[in-house]
Amino acid sequence: MNLKYIVAILMIIIVGLGGYSVYMIGYSSSLNSQLNEARSYQNSIATNYGLVPVTITLATKSASASPSAVSSYIFRTARAGILIPKGPANYTIIMDAFQPYANVTSGTFTYMVGTLEGVPVVMNIEQLGGIASRSLNAEMMAALFNLTMMIYPGTSGAHLPPSEMQIGDIVIGTRLVDFGNFYMSPNGSLYAGEFTGVSSLGNFIYLYSNPTLVKIASIAATKVVGATTVPAWVNNGTGPYHPKVFYFGTQGSSDMWLTNLTFINATVKVFHEIDEDGDYPSALAATLTTSHPIPFIEVSTISDSAFEYFTNRGIPPTPHGSMSASVIAQSESDYVLLSMLQIMHQNNIVTVPSYSPTQSYFPLQWYNTPTNPQTLLDNSSLPL
Repeated sequence: MNLKYIVAILMIIIVGLGGYSVYMIGYSSSLNSQLNEARSYQNSIATNYGLVPVTITLATKSASASPSAVSSYIFRTARAGILIPKGPANYTIIMDAFQPYANVTSGTFTYMVGTLEGVPVVMNIEQLGGIASRSLNAEMMAALFNLTMMIYPGTSGAHLPPSEMQIGDIVIGTRLVDFGNFYMSPNGSLYAGEFTGVSSLGNFIYLYSNPTLVKIASIAATKVVGATTVPAWVNNGTGPYHPKVFYFGTQGSSDMWLTNLTFINATVKVFHEIDEDGDYPSALAATLTTSHPIPFIEVSTISDSAFEYFTNRGIPPTPHGSMSASVIAQSESDYVLLSMLQIMHQNNIVTVPSYSPTQSYFPLQWYNTPTNPQTLLDNSSLPL
């Protein structure tokens, strides 16, 4: 039967049911040439995963849109990938600003396609808590969609004392490290990587975020903290707190939740991380999944501190009727995300220049004074 007739019949079924499914078909020499041509883009994705079924559910009925036009818009349009942490489970700020187009489901992964602050995006809420789940979502997202960047807005725990860092402070993940990847000697000394003297990670001990995204995030975060006051009870009742930004933050990733100050200080001595619960694995997925590294940035707001609170896992107790510290922190990160996208939309930034994620664009000594913005707030131009 002629392919045109097949498509016409399918469209009648689509209109009748109000939805449709598109399937990513793995390469097969037995496929006829017409089908290969019609689904060439799907084939290019499937070669990475074999047979990958993908179900598309439109947010609104669109009788005029053909399956090929819908598929092209979803998978070929340049998009910012947004990785949303599972917790705290309050997604109102992002979802209220989101303009949905479709949901794309592959296996147990669901991706929300649409626009955010006028920028084409694809978003995913991690299925399970933790960095491993999020990195799997990031890997599949990178394989399916035409991503120009990945952004992760989240929360993290302080690895610096309150004289330097307090709950509500925003950390720009200019440098990411897996501080759980170490060798511990019999006397308790730590060494980066699994093998003493030589790291198994090679040049990937640190991943450096894209400098253009760092600058955009820095401008956005500065705007957010200028309009933010953290309630007095959050930081041991020391009074309403105006948070600050760590512009050259070293985000520490692991699935550990540490409140032992001796161990925290030991890892900081080796890896120089200033917080924990970063997103190094997702950044690594963005770096290694595709032929060209996808620019990555993480923005986290401090939601707990073992240095401030020695019980309850470092979490401040929430007064009755108040928003928890973790929700307050996540809200700050969400507002930074929206502000970043507003900046991109206003400046017509669709893509950002690519840089090696294993080399720092900025002088390494700047990481020693992370609250100093250096040149980041000069918005006359972005790094090119």
